[in-house]
Amino acid sequence: MAPPNSPELPALPTPIQPGYATGSIERNCPLPTRISPRKRQRQPTIGEGSSQTRRSKAPPLKKSGAFIFAEPNPLYTRHVIEDPTKYHKMLIRCTQSGCGFTKEIKRAIASTGNELPHYRQYHKDIPLNPSEAARATSDRTEASTKPFFPVQQLKVSHDEKVRKLVLNLILKNNLSFSLVDQVEFNALVNFLSPTTAKISRRTLMRLLKKEYKEAEDGKIVQLQAHMRDGGRFSLTTDGWSGANRLDYVAVTVHYRTKDGILHNMVLSIVELPNPLHSGKYLSKRLFQITEHFGITEAVMTVTRDNASPNDTMLKDYERRVNEKYKTLSSGDQCCYCLKFNRTDGDVRCCAHIYNIAVNAGKNLSSCYEMQDTASMSRGMLFHCFWV
Repeated sequence: MAPPNSPELPALPTPIQPGYATGSIERNCPLPTRISPRKRQRQPTIGEGSSQTRRSKAPPLKKSGAFIFAEPNPLYTRHVIEDPTKYHKMLIRCTQSGCGFTKEIKRAIASTGNELPHYRQYHKDIPLNPSEAARATSDRTEASTKPFFPVQQLKVSHDEKVRKLVLNLILKNNLSFSLVDQVEFNALVNFLSPTTAKISRRTLMRLLKKEYKEAEDGKIVQLQAHMRDGGRFSLTTDGWSGANRLDYVAVTVHYRTKDGILHNMVLSIVELPNPLHSGKYLSKRLFQITEHFGITEAVMTVTRDNASPNDTMLKDYERRVNEKYKTLSSGDQCCYCLKFNRTDGDVRCCAHIYNIAVNAGKNLSSCYEMQDTASMSRGMLFHCFWV
């Protein structure tokens, strides 16, 4: 057997290294040349006018943060275009009822200003500002849970909030407005919030008058809305003497809505002049109160106690109502034909009558007890003399 390097054996083929050219490799020959592998040919870009098709179906739309597409009440809805040459575009449609406006726009939009002129021209009542649109959306979605007369929520500063809290504290506990002038009170406020401005009595008085006026205006709107819906009112008056030795009369109103809900509210508290108040003066003030709230035509009954000035009050109030009724138009006279009259509208307070009856019964029993005591005394004295 011939040795491995024997010339008699055929030469073994030189292994070919991948990526290099074939040939003999000598010791002093240069490095072999590398052959680059074949690359896959890149597909041409599909333009608007190209007839080539890369996808068989339009890609889905990505989520957009633009407020015109915001749920649950968007201004426009987005739709895919199935035309292969318009895969980079989308179709938007106006969401307003009866409007068939459509428009093709790019999928990647940098601004929504080009889509707003349609709403400015054809839907002027729709807010276009993002914050207004969000507020209007929340109003539409929560309309069923809001009260009939919603309270407007205003952004108040820190000092205004503190003044309102201090005013509520004073009114709730029947304190004097001079509390805010005390050194201890100002030291407490300064310790809790050094940046809070000092509060004065005049500031609290202005705030109190402002809140009273706002609440009174809200009552006027509520009462007149009920009256326009065909509702009627019942009034109640009562007088008392305060701890400051002044006389007052309160006027309250009562009515029931179409839903059967009973409402009661205080209209006014009248301070009566000294020394005495007459029935005509009470009638004048009662008429001023009902005129201020605009409900004179809709007053049906007045409940009062058995004091004699109240008889004169209702008699004079009926006269004033009749004079006001003559100044109304024919349509209003027909609507408010059932105006106040003493025959049907004079209501005596049963609780006051019960109180008078109970007090009379107590006085009568006291008289009987005194008579019995006097009889027993006379009998004992006669017995002593007889013995």
